[in-house]
Amino acid sequence: MSVLDDQLKRLQADLAGRERWAVCLQRHIAEFQDELAVHEAIITLGRDPSVLRVIEELFDRPGLGEEIARDPRSFFSNRGVSLPEDATVTVVGGMPSPAIEIRVRTAAFEYGVGWSRRDGFYVLSQQPALEA
Repeated sequence: MSVLDDQLKRLQADLAGRERWAVCLQRHIAEFQDELAVHEAIITLGRDPSVLRVIEELFDRPGLGEEIARDPRSFFSNRGVSLPEDATVTVVGGMPSPAIEIRVRTAAFEYGVGWSRRDGFYVLSQQPALEA
């Protein structure tokens, strides 16, 4: 084997390793983009005056818990709140003062925020998104 053949063999091995690393980096970048999208969605919701008005309404009128439990997404929509399409809104806990949780999910992550009359605002633990 010539010196050139040996160098070309090492080059091919190096390039194969770099290809594997590039695929890994692409996956990480996609995950970071997913995570960023979730954080941006939560920031947008948290700064939305219509969301804050709904929270004030729920704080002032705890009896609305039953109404929001029937159809949480419509409850927010009817009050001018535009939730992300991929957001899930759930009502947890007992009446008359349940907690409202909004989860945003991407291919790689699931994050959420919640609010209850008793505890105020809280962050839901990050979970790996379920495979579709």
